[in-house]
Amino acid sequence: MSKQILVTGASSGIGLCLVHHLSSIGHTVYAGVRKQQDFNLLVGFKNIIPVILDVTNNADIAEFKAIIKASNRPLYGLVNNAGLGGLGHFNAWQEDELKVMFDVNVFGPWRLTKACIDSLLVAQGRVVNIGAQSCVTGTELLGPYTMTKNALDAFTESLRNEVTEFGVKVSLIQPGNIKSKMEESTNSASLERLERTSFPFNTRARILINNILEQQERPEFVAYADASEPEFVSHAVEHALFSDEPKERYVIGTHNEGTRLIETLLKRVVQTNKNPDLHYTRDELIEILDRYLA
Repeated sequence: MSKQILVTGASSGIGLCLVHHLSSIGHTVYAGVRKQQDFNLLVGFKNIIPVILDVTNNADIAEFKAIIKASNRPLYGLVNNAGLGGLGHFNAWQEDELKVMFDVNVFGPWRLTKACIDSLLVAQGRVVNIGAQSCVTGTELLGPYTMTKNALDAFTESLRNEVTEFGVKVSLIQPGNIKSKMEESTNSASLERLERTSFPFNTRARILINNILEQQERPEFVAYADASEPEFVSHAVEHALFSDEPKERYVIGTHNEGTRLIETLLKRVVQTNKNPDLHYTRDELIEILDRYLA
């Protein structure tokens, strides 16, 4: 049976791929975009309903709620995909830039979830948040972005604990490096930020500036060699939306990215075990791990 699903940040990359994938399997997909030109490009596709939806704009969100109400069908799926990225050393970021990123990446999913929760409860539907592996592993020059994705991770966990008993299931998708246009859309701001980097970080910043400028001049060399296709994310989201037993977390990426993630988590386990009140033996730790591998 066809379900109604909202995907935010649907103008490109993961969001656009999601919209076309979910509509192709028969679902009615509301494609949230900020710009009229992106809206126009989605008009006319079967099962796709483009909507102007800036996740920081309460008027846009209220208008979307009205659209769902007028449809006389509840919203089954909310995919919080809209996100803002950007490069820069911590000392080069300005406070207003961080506020904008948190507004989109953290408050945006909160706003949409709050606005849609009544409909999702009626449908006993799903919330799928698009996070990032970097919130676990940490990545140089992506500090603020990583901060927002850690906050989204915590929001996802808390939300799941609040709504599961009422029939709504919540999942977090954690992609690694995915082919998208996020970097392209934020290059201008990143270049400006890198230019104002202070000593001793400015040497590293200058190297990155040159790399970005070279990629702009020779787009065929944009770093996609180790990136995964957005279709991998689409299949994970489909499972999270429609499986009887969706996973709490879906890790999407290359073998190397997965290895780095697991090793980071295991390192944290070892560090946690050094707490004076723990000190599990090696055999005891393996026994605990085996319980989760069973």
